Amino acid sequence: MTRPGAPMKDLLSAAAGPDFQARAYDDVDVRIMQAGLEILAERGTRSATTSQIAERAGVGRATLHRRFATKDELFQHALSRELRTILTSFGEVLATPLAPAEQTAEAFALCIRALRRPPFHHGSAARRAELASAFTEGAPSLFDRGRDVVAAAIAAQQAAGVLPPGEPQWQADALMHVIVGYYLLPASALDLDDEQQVLQFAERFISPILLRR
Repeated sequence: MTRPGAPMKDLLSAAAGPDFQARAYDDVDVRIMQAGLEILAERGTRSATTSQIAERAGVGRATLHRRFATKDELFQHALSRELRTILTSFGEVLATPLAPAEQTAEAFALCIRALRRPPFHHGSAARRAELASAFTEGAPSLFDRGRDVVAAAIAAQQAAGVLPPGEPQWQADALMHVIVGYYLLPASALDLDDEQQVLQFAERFISPILLRR
């Protein structure tokens, strides 16, 4: 019997919360969490089962439950790890000595890549809308937190003279909404799976958000 899972908004809120207790993960943990993200993307929180996740990960259910007591706990750890990976990669892009337009393009491409893999990537428009809604619920929402992270990074680059003076909150808001737009409506003239095309597009059309005075 499938046990309904917590809504995606609750899982994301818990995973991104300051009180979430991450831990050191071994290879089996990582395999289980990756399988969990794949099943979560395919079936959603209500239909996914630990049996499906264990089978995808190539482990027994007993092994899975020794490491993650419940389906919700597994999803929270997997989502927390994925979000931290994205933030770490974002910081690495900002630390790379690139021209501002290139750096902006790399950061944009990083966000597009993250949204094109589990648990965020899904062919169903309804599932994408559900996830986008989950990102905007709460006070502050995960969208608000993400925008604040981007705004702080922009402000730091402006203070260092790397970017021209601007309005970091507005600029971050514009960037976030462009990214969400491509997530909700991925069918476009831009091939989101073509890394070079995404980089070229971002350098020409996204970087002016940060570089024009």
